[in-house]
Amino acid sequence: MGILLPYVLAFGLWGDSAPFANRDGLFLLLFNILNGHHHERFWFVAFPKSLICRCGCAGACALMPIWEVLAWSFRCLLCALFPDERHDGTPFASSNFRGDAKRAKRAARKRKLRCKGGVVQKRGDWEWLRDILGLEGWSGRGPQGFMCFKCPCTKSLMKQFGMNASWRRRIFNQREWFFGCSSREDLSNALCCFCRGS
Repeated sequence: MGILLPYVLAFGLWGDSAPFANRDGLFLLLFNILNGHHHERFWFVAFPKSLICRCGCAGACALMPIWEVLAWSFRCLLCALFPDERHDGTPFASSNFRGDAKRAKRAARKRKLRCKGGVVQKRGDWEWLRDILGLEGWSGRGPQGFMCFKCPCTKSLMKQFGMNASWRRRIFNQREWFFGCSSREDLSNALCCFCRGS
């Protein structure tokens, strides 16, 4: 139908955690291209859970910088322009980080990237999504005070099992859920890949 150009890429993110050693686990984040002929997954980051700080931030100190870089990368890809600054806003030309002088020269050419694309899918089990996205799980304090991201179920309503349960009368769509999340200060930057810029 000619809706997608040949060089528009749809990306999927896949995350999981797994135990390793006796007392540690591994966080893993991979990406793959959903359209085209290349379906293998590529590593973005992997690190042991023991590296996550215990300051009470629920891992935000360790995870937010990862999501900031990933969200920045996908925003650049969506615009199809080589960036002229780092993810933290520092221009490549004034940065002392290794490789940034080369990046500054490339950015000065103002050339477009050969493709554009964005994240259209995020996959992972509930535990991984809860931990990585900073959701509250089954504690009943999640976005908008509900236990679930698709319905208004709370701990007290969880005891209603029938098909006529009050929490079944309304189902949230993705837009409503993202809108409700966007007002949260503690929202993970992981959602920036999908719903909001920064």
